[in-house]
Amino acid sequence: MPNYTADWFSKNIPSWTTILADKEGFKNILEIGCFEGQATVWLLENLPNCRITAVDVFEETDKYKGYGGYEHDYGKLFLENITPYVDRVQACKGTSLEWLITFHKITPKVEFDLVYVDGSHQAVSVLQDIVLSWELLKEGGIMICDDYEWHIKEDKPRTAIDAFMEVYKGKFSVINKGYQIAFKKLAEASQVPHVAQ
Repeated sequence: MPNYTADWFSKNIPSWTTILADKEGFKNILEIGCFEGQATVWLLENLPNCRITAVDVFEETDKYKGYGGYEHDYGKLFLENITPYVDRVQACKGTSLEWLITFHKITPKVEFDLVYVDGSHQAVSVLQDIVLSWELLKEGGIMICDDYEWHIKEDKPRTAIDAFMEVYKGKFSVINKGYQIAFKKLAEASQVPHVAQ
């Protein structure tokens, strides 16, 4: 039985159940920011054919101290929680920027059916995560970005997500919008051409 010290995920289950209804279509998943693995375990349990690349610093940082004093070894707890599925998870310890650059260097380039962006809450880092992982997402793939409506600080994920939507307009369709926002990557032929004003 998984053990979580905080539940930041279960509120997303109804929308995820709808977004990810095609359980056979999500085989290769990238998760940026995993904490104790609650989303990871849900994906493993509900998408039986998936494999997950989980990227996190997997250690206590000053970033987490501001979210209720989570000063435990959450990396160890993550590994304990995914134990029944360990053969389906590649845990990548380090920053998302380091790992995303690494993935871009892989030949042939790795492609993901689903990307879940839930790492940093700082806009610059979120924008880096979205843009770099978008290039690793298959056409027709889904990207889910957490904390779109997070409002604790001025420098927040929404700033980055809105910037992405403006710059990448015509390259995606929004399939869910609420506290989280989900995009479907359009095929090149389906993209709406930009017309100069």
